[in-house]
Amino acid sequence: LSKDYIVQEGIRYDALEGFYESYALPTMVTYHAEGFLGEGVLEVRDPQGDLITITPETDMDQFLPTCSEEENAEAEAFAREFIDLWVAFSSSTKYTSRANYHKIVKVLSTESELAALFYTALEGLSFGQSNATSVVDVQINRIMPLEDGRILCDVTYVASTVGRQGPVEMTSFMKMMLVREDGVLKLEAMERY
Repeated sequence: LSKDYIVQEGIRYDALEGFYESYALPTMVTYHAEGFLGEGVLEVRDPQGDLITITPETDMDQFLPTCSEEENAEAEAFAREFIDLWVAFSSSTKYTSRANYHKIVKVLSTESELAALFYTALEGLSFGQSNATSVVDVQINRIMPLEDGRILCDVTYVASTVGRQGPVEMTSFMKMMLVREDGVLKLEAMERY
């Protein structure tokens, strides 16, 4: 169908929520066609030309683009490194907060506001009560290239914290917007969900 049949535009993908306000991201459209003689037959094909079935339960996020193996490996390595730095930084105590800040700021985009945001958190981190925090597991949910060269990386991670109540494990979810600076991936934005 041509664009003349589009009846709804700007339908957001769940996988990209949290970033639509700051980035020009892909959206979906709804088509409507009527007035055909006989029984109409609808065929939906993926970019490779394979026939697919769309139902109300279909996860539309599966049709978003995917990265090359090389991009996947690079983004996954960055995500794992960042999660380690993030868990160390966010669980800092007054004895470790500044050192952890200086480590994490090295992987942030120079165009990002995250360095300033993290810096303002230092004072609050001085009240941290954890004795030890470590990353137990990192699962990469999705790595997706965007048209402007950015890469969206969605991760689930489990961190173990030892505090006054003993060890506690917590599962967290994060989407990261990665950008290439001087040939290296950097974090431009993040969204915890």
